[in-house]
Amino acid sequence: ASPITINQWEGPLSSVLANSNISFKLHFQGGPSQKDQAILLSFVDSDGVVKFVSYVNPSTPTSQWTGSITVPGIARIPYQTTPGSYKVMANLYDISTGIQTSVGSVQVGLITVL
Repeated sequence: ASPITINQWEGPLSSVLANSNISFKLHFQGGPSQKDQAILLSFVDSDGVVKFVSYVNPSTPTSQWTGSITVPGIARIPYQTTPGSYKVMANLYDISTGIQTSVGSVQVGLITVL
């Protein structure tokens, strides 16, 4: 087993609207993990405040990952989201406890909400 790392985010290439869905893919390397983990995406404003989050449960459990893994997902941009730029931060967390894993929160992208 090798540690799971987050390699790349493929997200929207242009601005997005509040009250809409965005599709994305996250690319990981490594595994398997000892316990099944889910993905937490946090959308952080220019003041460093987490404004909204999105959760993704990979279709293949992380305890079965090896090598390169691509996880598709959809995140909802809430209706009340203030226009501006948001950092997209990704992390893995233990499904059973909700505790974030040792991967740490990694900036994987940037979106602009109109």
